[in-house]
Amino acid sequence: MPITLAFVGHAPPETAAAASAYEDEAIALFADHGGELLSRVRRRADQDDSLPWEVHLLRFPDRDALAAYMADPRRLALVERYGDVFSSKQLVEVDVLD
Repeated sequence: MPITLAFVGHAPPETAAAASAYEDEAIALFADHGGELLSRVRRRADQDDSLPWEVHLLRFPDRDALAAYMADPRRLALVERYGDVFSSKQLVEVDVLD
């Protein structure tokens, strides 16, 4: 059964560029696991730094596909390389409303 998720990532100004670079590379791995990026948005420059830096809406075909993406050695290598670029992050399973 497909699952839809919302990712909310907060990044302070000093790590925002690295957070975006990490996401550029990590999102590119979605398709290898059947995942799909539905939307990727970023806080406007004139908004308060305490607001989320990036918000994504994504879909995976099932929980196994999501688990495979999360365990993908390439994604784990990105986490290792970039470090803690987000000061906080949440992954929320959501229902799409018509």
